[in-house]
Amino acid sequence: MKKHRFLNILFFTLFMFCMRIVEAQNDILLKNSFKEPPISAFPKTYWWWLNGNIDTVRIREEMLAMKEAGLSGFDIFDIGVRNDTVVKPGPAFLGGESLQAIRVALDLAKDLGMTAGLSMASSWNAGGSWITPKHSAKSIYFSVTHKPDAESVKLQFPRINQEDDKGGAKNIQFEANGRPVYYEEVTVLAIPKRSRNQILDTSEVIIVTPYFDADSEMLNWSVSGDYEIYRYVCSNSGEQLKLPSENSKGPIIDHFDAEATSAHFRYVIDKLKTILPNGIKNSALKSLYLASYEATGFTRHPRCR
Repeated sequence: MKKHRFLNILFFTLFMFCMRIVEAQNDILLKNSFKEPPISAFPKTYWWWLNGNIDTVRIREEMLAMKEAGLSGFDIFDIGVRNDTVVKPGPAFLGGESLQAIRVALDLAKDLGMTAGLSMASSWNAGGSWITPKHSAKSIYFSVTHKPDAESVKLQFPRINQEDDKGGAKNIQFEANGRPVYYEEVTVLAIPKRSRNQILDTSEVIIVTPYFDADSEMLNWSVSGDYEIYRYVCSNSGEQLKLPSENSKGPIIDHFDAEATSAHFRYVIDKLKTILPNGIKNSALKSLYLASYEATGFTRHPRCR
């Protein structure tokens, strides 16, 4: 028993002694790091590529200036300009010319011992011209059809305006028949018809989706009563990137859709792989950046409940 106690005390004493050595070494390392900070402790900066207009000569000049100023790296951010005729439009973000400019910056960053990041869209939110209607931002639309009896009734397709509030074309792809390229049925509800000032009793709302045939658009629900039938569909909202460079306009992704997010990431990464033959891991690119999510209006995904 005494022997075990002695061994425990000895072990604890040795442990504390080793901890003090480690702490002393850490103190020395911390003090030395303040005297001569490692490059990882130096600040980084946003590097605005206004209107996507950049050339390899200016890339080199600006990067050498950053290095001279003591910056450890940068985040490339392709972005547009408002009402500016001085900065001419450059190539489309992640197009051939844009990728070559990014390659030059990444190669030089590695030579200079700098780290680089890249915004994954021209301005914000996430998105670009490569985003398909299925993966674009979405909203909910509905139509109301009066059903005064037990007869079957054809439900109107919800109206989706092709113009925005300012009279400009809405950035939604439409078929020749006027319907959007992408839409999904969400639900069909039957609500008893009531006077304008009558408060709705939500317990009287009936889900009649199982009785609706989307192909024929017929509701085969034989129940007596005076009802208004609400048909809800999910389709694109038409929301675009907030301030892209002139040649980089496109829709934002559906931020509620994991598949859309994955598709966006895959597209950007696959593009970067074409200019980094030794792999992203072995390049100066250390981060991918997404700016703030600022969707407006009524945003929705068809499987949100």
